[in-house]
Amino acid sequence: MVRSSLILTLTPEYTQIDEGFDLMIQALEQICKRVSDNRCTIQTRVPIKEIHYVEDAANEMIRSSVRLVIGNSGSMANFDSVIVTTTARAASLIKFEPRALFVNKYKAFRQLHYDCATKIAHSFSRAFWYEENIRGGSSVTDLSIRFVFYNNFNSSANDVNDGGFILTSYVWATDALLWSALTKEEACEKSLQDLMQLHNRADIRSLVTSCEVKNWCTDQYAIGAYALFTANQETNLDEELGKSIKDTVHFSGEHISYVHRWIEGAIQSSLRIVMHMQEEEFDVVIVDGGVLGMITALTLAKAWNVKRIAVLMSEDSEKLLDVAPFHSVDEKYYLSKASQIVLPLWQELEVMLNLPAGSLLNTHSGFVYMGQSSSKMAEICRNLTISNCSLLLSTQISDGRPFININQPALHLVESGFVNVTLLYSALRRLVEKTPSIILRDRETFSNLKYISGVSHVRIETSRGSLNATKVIFLPGVQTKEMMNKFGLNLNINLYELPSGIRCPMLPASNITSTMPTWLFAPNDNDHYAGYPPDGSGYVCIEPRIVKSKMQKLNSSYEQTNKPDPEILKRLLTWVSQHMSVTVDSTKAIIANNTVLDTILFDDGFILDYIPGFEQMLVLGTHSWSGIQYMPLFAQILGQLVTNNKSSTWPSHYALLLPEFS
Repeated sequence: MVRSSLILTLTPEYTQIDEGFDLMIQALEQICKRVSDNRCTIQTRVPIKEIHYVEDAANEMIRSSVRLVIGNSGSMANFDSVIVTTTARAASLIKFEPRALFVNKYKAFRQLHYDCATKIAHSFSRAFWYEENIRGGSSVTDLSIRFVFYNNFNSSANDVNDGGFILTSYVWATDALLWSALTKEEACEKSLQDLMQLHNRADIRSLVTSCEVKNWCTDQYAIGAYALFTANQETNLDEELGKSIKDTVHFSGEHISYVHRWIEGAIQSSLRIVMHMQEEEFDVVIVDGGVLGMITALTLAKAWNVKRIAVLMSEDSEKLLDVAPFHSVDEKYYLSKASQIVLPLWQELEVMLNLPAGSLLNTHSGFVYMGQSSSKMAEICRNLTISNCSLLLSTQISDGRPFININQPALHLVESGFVNVTLLYSALRRLVEKTPSIILRDRETFSNLKYISGVSHVRIETSRGSLNATKVIFLPGVQTKEMMNKFGLNLNINLYELPSGIRCPMLPASNITSTMPTWLFAPNDNDHYAGYPPDGSGYVCIEPRIVKSKMQKLNSSYEQTNKPDPEILKRLLTWVSQHMSVTVDSTKAIIANNTVLDTILFDDGFILDYIPGFEQMLVLGTHSWSGIQYMPLFAQILGQLVTNNKSSTWPSHYALLLPEFS
């Protein structure tokens, strides 16, 4: 009853098929007949008496099958699989063999509670209820008819004299037992008397043109109206009712759903079977792929020769920034090391994607890092023997590169710049779609995962169906915290919403178009900003960065407003007008009217590791806006995790990184 209350809102909307619901059945029949090569046929008046599951125990190579015994003649027909779509009551009359396989199924059929229901409809030469100003709605009475529904099922009727028919009674459960015991004539007469008494009108009888009665409990094909769980049945019976036998005999119907009594429940149940029968097998499934997912898929296909890879591309995984910074030095030593390793990988990726050198990773104008930790980063440069890494004083910034006015030192990195994410995404899609071993499944989101200990694969349920995978890589991005909660993994990761940024036109007097670097301004405990060289139209993109102490966390990606925070924008515009007035005109800034989501772990790092408790079958990769620069390296590590394990021999240059990504 609780589920019924949830399904029925206070203001439900009902629809009908004009001229009768059988038109849908006829339409489905016509669709079936149009299927080519006679692959869809319908046989009527063919009662199924027995269903036999058949297998050759002596030869596992021979596929199991199903044999149907049809009608009283005992004729037989063989099929690869069968879907039983009767009610549970009707299914209990079928003889399933071998009996031992179906003992629990019979028990579930027998125990499942069914309700009765009865509909009685009268047609009238005149719609008398219109005269009483009744158009639609219902009456509730303590008479035997109990509920009267006044929707005029004569769809062409517009006037009282057009006639029509109504449900004189629609009752269920114990109220339906009375009508089940009466003949059609008795039920029509008794319900008419109740209707006349309800409306206090004797002339209604003279308006009757016909009457029909439907009792579902006396229907030999239904033997009950619908399933209705009693106490504990949802817990004890639900799984068994829907369970397939040897993946060959399947069951479907409204009773195998949580939407009992409604056509929607039958449809949901049938979709579950269809999705299962269309289920595909993959070596690796990458969930919420996006850019990192596609790079990882290509890495697996080309470096490790993985044959069957599916990449689920949810809508969120395609919401990208146009560009992302690349700086070869970071405050964290291991990320600086990662930048050194990934630099040649970007060059290899450009070759793989058949792109000109420097088109993905543009280092033409270098990178300037401004922040109070610049001296520390200069020390990292020395320790890692990074060439072309130099510390600039504030006067050197203003004199040599007059694009910004900052009164503090900075780090100038030559082999750094920005990643063209838009080009990267489109080029990856083109190559992935041409790679036979990779399947992109667009607009498909992860729903659930079923894992059985000791089994060599897991079953993934999605918005489009289900699939089996030997290994799964999760790259959920902004959905990381929510998705990992499903596996009992409570990550200390925060979600933030940021304006997409602003685009300011270069000042006509500015003469630094060709030399303006990518830059990052990241002082301690203050707003952080990033910027890029001018685009082809002469505009400079400037973006706010996450500062955890200054921004409001979101609990879920569903809280995204997609409206830029006016306070963040105000601070950004003020900062640009104060520090970049020699370069851009902030008064003519173009402000994007949308936002982006980004995640940050508590230590500002990343996770590339196995999900605990799943025998190294599930791998998690966290990534963010700041992690785009490492994606080719992340793809290599994810590939190693999927094809090997942590105890295997890893390349020596990964030894420093793996503990940091755990």
